[in-house]
Amino acid sequence: MTSNFSPYENYRDNEAIKTGSDRAFGFTVGTVLILIGTIKAFVAAAVPPITFLIFIVGAVLLLLGIIAPARLSTL
Repeated sequence: MTSNFSPYENYRDNEAIKTGSDRAFGFTVGTVLILIGTIKAFVAAAVPPITFLIFIVGAVLLLLGIIAPARLSTL
C-alpha cells in the first residue's frame, strides 16, 4: 500500500494492472453466447443458421477455455 493520503486515485503509481485470465474469458463469453443461442432457439421455435453459428462460436470458445486457454490471448 502506498502512502498516498489523497481521496483521489493516483495514476502515477507503478503498480501492475491485473487482467482477467484467458480461461475466464473463454468460459464467460462462450457461456453467454450459448445462452443467447438457446434463447433465440426457444423464441423462434427452431434453429436458424445464425443461431447455429452462435452455438458453434460459443462452444468453440468454451472448449478453448477448457483445453487451450493460451489460444484465446489474441482475443
